[in-house]
Amino acid sequence: MGRIWKSPFIDIGVETGAYAIGDALGSKNSFAAVPEHGYLVGVVVQDHDQEHPVFDIVFFDNADIAGSTDNAALAPTDAELGFAMGAVRVSDYFDFSANSIGLESNFRIPYWVPGGNLFFQCIIRGVHTFTAITDIQIAIYVEVT
Repeated sequence: MGRIWKSPFIDIGVETGAYAIGDALGSKNSFAAVPEHGYLVGVVVQDHDQEHPVFDIVFFDNADIAGSTDNAALAPTDAELGFAMGAVRVSDYFDFSANSIGLESNFRIPYWVPGGNLFFQCIIRGVHTFTAITDIQIAIYVEVT
């Protein structure tokens, strides 16, 4: 096993309006200064309002994907799917008194991003309404090779 690197948390900027199943949760985003190559091995989500949204995170190796605007149907083109490296579903949460964290770690997705920017887009998998635009923040864990 290689060295583990953790990204800073990224605020994905959710809306406070209602989301439908399949909508983009936040817009296309990226983790900066990621080690050039390795394996994605974990995702941690800060849920500031204990809402437990089930969503997928799709990782891309190219900034040229258009992505979708927040709270609009996510509809990547066939060509954009060619840049997808994999996806992770966040569905397990651990509660505290007023907030929670989601953690997924049973995966190993290889990646190579020469520029150090790992792009992603989230897709909500249930009908949901958030309280504040800062409710959801995401960090990743990488096994550096």
